Parts: sequence; structure tokens; C-alpha cells
Amino acid sequence: MLGIKTDTGLDELIGYSQVRNAFTVCGQETWRCGNEEFVRDGYTFVGSAPAQQHGRGSMGVCIVLSPRAEAARQRAGGSKPVARSPDGRSIAVRLVVRGGSRGKQFSRPRLRTPPPRSTRTTRASPS
Repeated sequence: MLGIKTDTGLDELIGYSQVRNAFTVCGQETWRCGNEEFVRDGYTFVGSAPAQQHGRGSMGVCIVLSPRAEAARQRAGGSKPVARSPDGRSIAVRLVVRGGSRGKQFSRPRLRTPPPRSTRTTRASPS
């Protein structure tokens, strides 16, 4: 799937999450704009991207939370524990997952996309 800037791509991602019974799904290169959070078919989409896309679009990350993962996020304090980088290239969601007789808290999933190629450092090959 190349980006999820259309409803078709978004429906495909959520459908994949449902078929696989995924707790969470992380995505990158969403091609979407700005910070988003909404519910579709019971799954919560949390996205972070630059305010504007240029050309065909690039960048942007997302986390899709199943209903169980959304309940774990609510136990962690709801929508407040979402962390986004200013450049829209990373995102984190805090979840409290119950296991056994007590819950454990962790800050996964976390997603960071690599910097654009123009800012990456390259290593010279040995001669």
C-alpha cells in the first residue's frame, strides 16, 4: 500500500488490522497532513505528519489502535499521553496493558521514520 491519504487506503489498513486481529499497527510514509485522531469501524487512528505535503507526499507516521488497545490507552490516561515530534516524524502512545493480577505500563508502540536522504550521513567505502 502506497500511503493512506485516501479513504480507500485507510479502509484497507483498518481492514488489515481487523483480519489480523492486531492489537496495534504502526505505519510510516502515510502521506497525510497534520496531527489527526479519529475512530473508524471501532479502530482509533492516531497520526502525525508535516502540516503540508509537497509533491506526491511523503513522511507521516500513524498508530492504529484496536478497541482493546484503545481501552489500554484510556487506562493510561486517555488521549493526553500521545507524544509527537514537531516535525511529524515520530509518535508514541502510552498503554496500560493488564496481565495477570496487575497491569503493566509501557510506552509502546513508538514509531520514528528515518530522516530524509538529503540529511543522512554516508560512509565512504574503503579503498
